[in-house]
Amino acid sequence: MDACGSYFIEDLERLGQGGFGEVYKVNVYNSDRSYATQYARKYFSPAAEYEVTAVREIADLRQRFLVEIKTQYTLNSINYNLIAPIVLFKTTGDKPYFIMELAECNLRKMIDNGMDIAEKRVAVIQILQGVKLIHDNNYIHRDLKPENILRYANGWYKISDFGLVKDLDDLRAAIKTKFNPQGMGSGTYRAPEIIDFGKFSVQSDIYALGRIISDIYSSAIPSRLRPVINKATSYLVEDRYLTVDKLLEDFCSATHVTAEAS
Repeated sequence: MDACGSYFIEDLERLGQGGFGEVYKVNVYNSDRSYATQYARKYFSPAAEYEVTAVREIADLRQRFLVEIKTQYTLNSINYNLIAPIVLFKTTGDKPYFIMELAECNLRKMIDNGMDIAEKRVAVIQILQGVKLIHDNNYIHRDLKPENILRYANGWYKISDFGLVKDLDDLRAAIKTKFNPQGMGSGTYRAPEIIDFGKFSVQSDIYALGRIISDIYSSAIPSRLRPVINKATSYLVEDRYLTVDKLLEDFCSATHVTAEAS
């Protein structure tokens, strides 16, 4: 058990491992340790495959982790419903970490378990609203995938894992990332221009969103929704949606729903 301010934290079980960190379920105790609430703690712990490739190209790994914390915390403060909330963090010591509210599961598990039509619509709308928030504040996520979208007990889907986030505001950006671009992103969610040229843009995130929507609907994609997914995942950047706003508008039109304010 270790301390963070007036709180005490106890690791319970390992929930997962990503490219740049590992996540544990934890108990967070109050100052006299008489009461505990469960959260998720993400340690900065780069995976072995990154230690010999992309990670060596970052000037300061700890600084990169600070950027992740700052970005996620800032965006959540703008809209609590759309971004996974950070409640505590510690950036000193051998293993810096941050603590988030504990989710029920991620989107991948929801897809694997099966989602009804209403749940699919809610998930897509909230995910698109979350990425719209990211883009509206001049960031690119760069690692959108079902594993990085968390579902909470209140039914909200929230964007998480900002380890590869890119700040497009040069005056605000705290660090210039030096990743090998071709090594960034995840599998089928990586846009062709990332694989071919190492180029990222808002449209790279939109490509990933198209893949995520396709995953959510799987083999039961409505005929009216197919053109929307095809446009979002077009091979050429210029053939994709310019903004998430238009993707959201077309999704709602294709599925006969209205996107409520988040």
